[in-house]
Amino acid sequence: MAKQRELLESIDDACARNGIEFTWVFDGTGHARDITTDSSRKIVLDRGLDIFQASIRKVGLSLADGLQDHRTIKGFHAAYVRNLGHGQQAL
Repeated sequence: MAKQRELLESIDDACARNGIEFTWVFDGTGHARDITTDSSRKIVLDRGLDIFQASIRKVGLSLADGLQDHRTIKGFHAAYVRNLGHGQQAL
């Protein structure tokens, strides 16, 4: 769990440097794979946040090390859910 905290803190730091508010909490479920936004949206990821393939570096600098646009992703499913209130949700 220490590694996850470290990685989430690095996301928080990067967002803060760019004027984006990012907060996170561990909710105790231990295996939830979703992101809840402050606009009542939930993004459910079957893989969690582990969607990127490791970058393959043959020699020197690889743009994939720092730019997501240059990274290959693993196959995954995502569902976007909007909370309608009173416990109802719609996709």
